[in-house]
Amino acid sequence: MKKLSYFFCFPQGGFNDFCEIIWSSFDYCKKFDRILVIDTRYIVTFKDDFRNYIIINDPLVYTGDIDILFDDLHP
Repeated sequence: MKKLSYFFCFPQGGFNDFCEIIWSSFDYCKKFDRILVIDTRYIVTFKDDFRNYIIINDPLVYTGDIDILFDDLHP
């Protein structure tokens, strides 16, 4: 069974910066077969879950609970 590899994205800046950083991260994940985890909940410029506003419907983008994922990766 193949082990999942993740790429964590913590974009900062304005909305356009967020989109550019996420798009670049998504391209990286496609190229290197990674799961993109977008976490903006504690970013100074946003402080909310980006997924509440933008839905990216792709299996390469993590849609589960980010806190559970962090707990699973850092026992």
